Amino acid sequence: MDHSGDDAGTATWEFDASQVQRIWLDTRQVFGNKLWIDGMCGVFRDEWRREAEERSGRSFFDLLCSAARDLSPGDPSEIFLAFQREFAKYGISTVFARHFDHGDVLERARRLDAGEPLPKPGPYRLDEDLVTEVWDLIADGLADGFIDGCAVVECFPDDLLDELERASREQAFLLVDEVLDKLAEDADPSQAFLGLRELAAEHGVELTFAPHPRFDDLIERATRLRADEPA
Repeated sequence: MDHSGDDAGTATWEFDASQVQRIWLDTRQVFGNKLWIDGMCGVFRDEWRREAEERSGRSFFDLLCSAARDLSPGDPSEIFLAFQREFAKYGISTVFARHFDHGDVLERARRLDAGEPLPKPGPYRLDEDLVTEVWDLIADGLADGFIDGCAVVECFPDDLLDELERASREQAFLLVDEVLDKLAEDADPSQAFLGLRELAAEHGVELTFAPHPRFDDLIERATRLRADEPA
C-alpha cells in the first residue's frame, strides 16, 4: 500500500512478505547483474517507480544502482538497509514485512553494520522421506548417466538453501552439481550424501541425514566405501 504524508510530502512504501522474499532471494542469487535489476523492477510497483523518478529526477535504474553501489552483500539483508537509505533522500519511507525465516531484515542489517555476529546456522537434518527421495534421484541418475542437480536441490528445505547460498555466494544447484559431477559412474549413492555433508561443512553449515529405510546410516556407509570396506 502507498501512503502520502499530509504535511511533509512524504510517502511510505510497504513491502509485503512475498516482496521481501523476492528481494532476498534475488539478492542472494544474482546480485550485481542484469537479472538482479530486472528482478527489482518486478518487485517495486509501477507507481512506486514513477514516484521515485518524479521525486529524484533520476531513472529508477540509476536509483537502484546508487543504492547498490559499493555494496557486495555477504548477507541479503544489507540491500534492504541500502534501499531505506537511498529512497529516504527523496522523502520516501520503506517499510518491509518480516522475512519468513530471518525476521526483521532491517534489524538484521543494522546488526551486521555494527559488526555484531549473526546466529550460527543450523543444524539441518533431512528426514527419512527426503533422504529416500534424494537417494532415488541419485541412484536413477547414476543408472541413466545424468543426475539432475536441480531436482536434488528442490528436495532441500528453503532455509538450508538460503544458508548455503548466503555463505558461498553461489546458487545452490551449482554447488550440488560440483558434488554430483565428482561421482564415478559406478558410485554408490551414499557417496553423494557424504559429499553434500562435506560441502555444507565447508560453508559452516551442519547437515545430517535420517537413516535410509533400507541402507540405514548413509554417512557411515559412504565412509566405509571410501575406505574400501564392504558396505
